[in-house]
Amino acid sequence: LQALLLAECMMSILGENWLSEDHKILDNKNAISVDKFVLLVLQSARVEVAVLLNELAFSKYESSKSSQTDDAIIQKQRNLAILFSLIERIIKMISDASSGEGEPSQTICEKTIMQVITGLNETISLVLDFLQDAKDHGQRKGDDLLAAVRIVGSYLAETPYACQEKTGHLLEFIFSIEGQDESSPFYSVRFMLPMLSQITTTADGCRTLVSFGGYKAVIDCLIKMTEENGMMIDDGSMFLACDTIINIMSNRKNYPIQMEPCFIRLLQALITWA
Repeated sequence: LQALLLAECMMSILGENWLSEDHKILDNKNAISVDKFVLLVLQSARVEVAVLLNELAFSKYESSKSSQTDDAIIQKQRNLAILFSLIERIIKMISDASSGEGEPSQTICEKTIMQVITGLNETISLVLDFLQDAKDHGQRKGDDLLAAVRIVGSYLAETPYACQEKTGHLLEFIFSIEGQDESSPFYSVRFMLPMLSQITTTADGCRTLVSFGGYKAVIDCLIKMTEENGMMIDDGSMFLACDTIINIMSNRKNYPIQMEPCFIRLLQALITWA
């Protein structure tokens, strides 16, 4: 675990491509190839994430059987967040490598990329199971749940139709998740915007979002972003939210959607922001 935390620190300092760069080592008798190193780090992170998710779920929902202290649980949540950050950086690295946007020093091969994608699919599926467990137990508040939403959103931003069935069933619940210090859902919706802006280009994607009124959550999220004058809200998220709403409105002939007060509030917020 400590080695993985160190790897995350290295990637945060030197960039995502550090993991896949072909470093020149003077004494390379015991060195392993870049591809094996990437797979080793990912597999180790996946194992640790699976263990932590299981332990956190047990401590939360089987508290009568758990002897762990609050400090121990908090430490596990922190470790999980760091591991999620590591996996998120690996997602970015693989996305760059597969699109040809990686650094020239990257030497990761296509076979390794496919193995990484397969491993990421399995881990994101486990994270979705963790969220399903929270839903089944009526839990929707917590930084660990919000961190789970973030890693799911980061992965689905690159492959929006991965784990489609699980994601579709959980989307309404995901939109209700709050961080420990949040008074209402915001970041949970924002983390999903890259995926939402892509799936709503199709009628089926729009229908999924409209089926539970999810577009209202996107509108609320967009309004909050326009109101955060003192906060560093990147324009990218705002444009993704706008794209999602435009896609919904462009396809509204395929499903019933009424012009509700939230649309008026949105227009007022956009005018003020502009």
